[in-house]
Amino acid sequence: MPIRALLRPLSIVFLLVTPGLAAAQDAPRERAEKLLASFRELKPGKGLAPAEQAANTRIVESLDAAFDFDGLTDAILAPRAEKLTPADRKRFKDEFHGLIRAGTFVDTSAFFKKATLGFKPSVPGPTGALVTIHVAVPADDTELDVGLVWRDQAGTLKVVDVLVDGDSLVKDYQNQVARIVDRDGAAGLFAKLAERRAQIDRAQIK
Repeated sequence: MPIRALLRPLSIVFLLVTPGLAAAQDAPRERAEKLLASFRELKPGKGLAPAEQAANTRIVESLDAAFDFDGLTDAILAPRAEKLTPADRKRFKDEFHGLIRAGTFVDTSAFFKKATLGFKPSVPGPTGALVTIHVAVPADDTELDVGLVWRDQAGTLKVVDVLVDGDSLVKDYQNQVARIVDRDGAAGLFAKLAERRAQIDRAQIK
């Protein structure tokens, strides 16, 4: 399953519901539960009726609000930030966000529609509150634990990292970006992003 790679489709991504939810005893877990219900409502982007397209737009906007995109991309670029100009870093943020919007949300929806989920209570951690979800897809003989790290950002919980069987997605992205930048520089990094975007676009017109 393509979960960790920055430049390949992701089956698991950062999850959140729309802000404004009333405080609960375990707010991070409640947000995750409600968010996955929203993910399952997202429809593939081909041949949708206008009402379905409008519903998808609302869901995608709520998912956009889920991410601390500035914090995430700053963390991903941190090991090689000195090798990138401010313009490079901004471009990466914009293009990374575009990849998530264009390809990952629908991939994630399709994955969770066929999965059974077991939510554990949130636990405090060094970078935020961790909610672990046991994900099982019997049809694919797949089982894994997805950990969502939530941090309060100006009164709203946002996801700042995802753990897949204990491995940090942000750290994995850091390693990938560092390898590409060390070998091919900023130009190589953006070439890889463009390649991935072209793959997404081709898949959507099939």
